[in-house]
Amino acid sequence: MAAFRHRRLVRFADCDPAGIVYFPRYFDMAHAAIEDWYRLALGIDYWHFLRDRRIGFPIAHAEADFARPSSMGDELEFEILVERVGSRSLALRFLVWCGGERRLEGRIVCVLTSLADHASIAMPAELRTAYDGYVERCRPSA
Repeated sequence: MAAFRHRRLVRFADCDPAGIVYFPRYFDMAHAAIEDWYRLALGIDYWHFLRDRRIGFPIAHAEADFARPSSMGDELEFEILVERVGSRSLALRFLVWCGGERRLEGRIVCVLTSLADHASIAMPAELRTAYDGYVERCRPSA
């Protein structure tokens, strides 16, 4: 199985006065892709963890390397890859493509927290199982 991919059209509101995607918007788009990844690739309701379980996934680290600009009307494809599953955190890499050309490579590290006090918490077993299963499914066959 290939890594999860999420398509997103660049809209007017995504662009700066120069007519290219305003760099923080890539992180908004990536987060939308990650929310869909939870639901469609992992079978996990992201909103359920926030609302009912009161578990948050705040970003503790974010970085990006921009290869080429994107403009209104471009159809971007976000590819989600799991870099590392820790005991209290998850490192994800996202690649952004347009017509087979890489536009951006980013990385985020999310720390699992209790929304009651915002302290980090241990990774629930069902999340670890889902993340590990995804990594296994995405591993190239020999």
